[in-house]
Amino acid sequence: MNNTAAIRISEREQAIKKWLTELIEVQGAKLPVMPDAIYDALENINITNAIKEFTPDSAALQNFINENSIQALVYQWYYDGGEVNNIHAEEGYAYKDCQFDGKPGNTDLLSIDEHEGFEMEPELNDQINDTFGGFCLDPVMNVWYEDLATEFSSKFNEYYDLNSEADIHVDLDMVKDAYDELFHLKLVTLIRQAYQKAIKENPIKINTEKPFHLFIQRHERWPMHVLSLNV
Repeated sequence: MNNTAAIRISEREQAIKKWLTELIEVQGAKLPVMPDAIYDALENINITNAIKEFTPDSAALQNFINENSIQALVYQWYYDGGEVNNIHAEEGYAYKDCQFDGKPGNTDLLSIDEHEGFEMEPELNDQINDTFGGFCLDPVMNVWYEDLATEFSSKFNEYYDLNSEADIHVDLDMVKDAYDELFHLKLVTLIRQAYQKAIKENPIKINTEKPFHLFIQRHERWPMHVLSLNV
């Protein structure tokens, strides 16, 4: 299994944390929600439950890839800001052709100087009618959208109410994007770990002699790279 995604996840996470630290320690920003609250929430996610929920049937995945000559599988989730209940990565959309060089695009909501983003722009072609799998994202998404996002939103709104625009010296939308992305990176990490576990227990043999790439994306955003096989 190629480690490119894992390295990029780690680099992106460290870049975001460094940016937040500099925002507070160098620029003296006073944020309505401090980064430590996010870090604590990430640490408190039940990893065992998440990996159990995200783990695929590796034999079924192998058959699906080989029988359909699949090069890419893209899971997608949708959240409209309403009640959090059974947020699913719907069935993976499958493509027979994927041109992917591992390099990110320039589409991330959060732009950090001198650091590449995490959303990718693979060239996906020849989608088949069949789909694969699908799993519930609640072990991670409940923590963010249900347990924290509402609380944090009210704190940010209160902060806006108590401070004039001239007194706010930091782009709070960028801060919220940074927090949101940290949860996305955690989600991708846990999906990757779940697939690693499944493949270690039941190795996948790809007969197509082509690479296979797995992505996940939020609806109307660009894909995030989870893993690559046979590269």
